[in-house]
Amino acid sequence: LRYMINIDTAFENSYRANMPHAFVKTQLLVSELIQKLKEETLIVEDIVIKVYKGYIHTITEDALLPCLVIEPFYKQKFYIQLCQKNLSKILLRIDPMANVNKTAGVRLSLAFLARTIAAFDPDAAIETGNLKSYFDFFSAEATQQSTALQYLRGKLGSYLRAAERRTKATQYTLSLDGKTPPFEWSEIFQNSNPVEIEIGSGKGKFILNEAETNPGKNFLAIEWSPRYLKSIKERIPSLNLNNFRLLQADARLILAEWIPIDTITKFHIYYPDPWWKKKHEKHKIFTQMFLKNLENTLIKDGVLALATDVEELLFTAKDRVRDFTQLNLIHEKIYKPGGSPPPGRSNFEIKKWQEGSQIFEASWQKSDS
Repeated sequence: LRYMINIDTAFENSYRANMPHAFVKTQLLVSELIQKLKEETLIVEDIVIKVYKGYIHTITEDALLPCLVIEPFYKQKFYIQLCQKNLSKILLRIDPMANVNKTAGVRLSLAFLARTIAAFDPDAAIETGNLKSYFDFFSAEATQQSTALQYLRGKLGSYLRAAERRTKATQYTLSLDGKTPPFEWSEIFQNSNPVEIEIGSGKGKFILNEAETNPGKNFLAIEWSPRYLKSIKERIPSLNLNNFRLLQADARLILAEWIPIDTITKFHIYYPDPWWKKKHEKHKIFTQMFLKNLENTLIKDGVLALATDVEELLFTAKDRVRDFTQLNLIHEKIYKPGGSPPPGRSNFEIKKWQEGSQIFEASWQKSDS
């Protein structure tokens, strides 16, 4: 239950972050704004935007404003939603139930309405959300707006192509919806090849390269951050990797319930967050429970591989692996500045090495109990 709540929250946050949206900080309430807003029309270059007088939704108490956007190849009618987030902030977004192409004109309509609302309150402030470039458009000189609009459309084209790749990546993404633990690897990968897992895959540089160069192995990337998941998903379709799967989750919970015993040949944990603050202690990964679950899911001779730029984290990992498991330390290496470089498992590793940091590497192996 705890896991599913976390996933639902992450999905909602990711969904809202990707939808066009902006905020207006104002003491005016949505109900007051509906009384003030009249029909507004904006004509800019080859775009016509009409925002009509709206109404309060009887169930949600949010406001819905009909909007018409006419631009080359598109004529779209939809609703803009005003959501009262608190007594001093209003969220503007496209009605999430509407099937709307998020064109430059549609995004400009949100920025246009936010500016209109802010004009009613001299103390209002706009938080541009993910529409900063569209607010910048209105600040540009009239003679520069044509060039600015071309730039926005070009940038949007790249964004939409990336979004299409993320949609295609769905076939590589594991969902726990309707399933019961543990995983059945032969069903997931349609073969009986060895399985390796990377915990905290970041942008996926290491594990995607491993999957591409080792077609006889299966790879699962477990990543929690929506920002990094987005990056991985944009890269997967072009690689066409049948031996790769992606899962958004807290790896500690996945190891506790979903990974079958004695099935994993290798775990990769590279540059985990050290979580320096005391209040973040609960986020640290090398706990007794995590390590015991990891050990149980490794096959005989299975390996745990760690790399970090934080020496204290390495010492902690070594102490806890020794105290809580039967895993044997089989490899330890320090890459010192001026010496041979580390293998470049991630952009973070390359950056830290170039900045002069030491890179610490260690591996443990599971033997007979």
